[in-house]
Amino acid sequence: MLLLANLHWTQNQKYELPSVQVYTEHTLEYYSFRFKVAEPLSCYRAEIYSDGGPCFQDSCVEIFLKESPKTENYFNFEFNSLGFCLVEQGNSKKDRTPFSNKEYKWIKRMVVSPQHHQNYVYWAIKVSIPKHLFNYPKHAAPVGNLYKCANLAITPHYLSLYPIYTPDPDFHRPEYFGLL
Repeated sequence: MLLLANLHWTQNQKYELPSVQVYTEHTLEYYSFRFKVAEPLSCYRAEIYSDGGPCFQDSCVEIFLKESPKTENYFNFEFNSLGFCLVEQGNSKKDRTPFSNKEYKWIKRMVVSPQHHQNYVYWAIKVSIPKHLFNYPKHAAPVGNLYKCANLAITPHYLSLYPIYTPDPDFHRPEYFGLL
């Protein structure tokens, strides 16, 4: 799967943007996502060095997953290029409960460290999120959306798997989630 930029959002216009490939895998215990990112140097930022920090400010990939097909509650899992993450749960952008330090240990992460070559940065991350957080049938694919952003990069940008039809970037929109 490829993440695409919404070119109606002015932040994505007139700039060279990242290229992001995503591969998914579902085992009995985990939902796994592998992201491969190539981005212009102006799109890259890596300044968050702890779990629970605002990873969306950095070069970041994000996985938003509904807790259950029958609820409005969803998780946002946000990972920067260094492997640090922010996880919150709730039913709207403003009503979020963060993960505890203990809960961050449930998420498996494997990072390919960022590599600079000419005017690009290349990095990859594989994350495995435990299925016990969700209320889906054992073999069901989750409902959600996948994103790439960097709010505080020299060139902020916003990409998604499923299109989001809003005037400004807003990833907290479950009405635009789909099967992953």
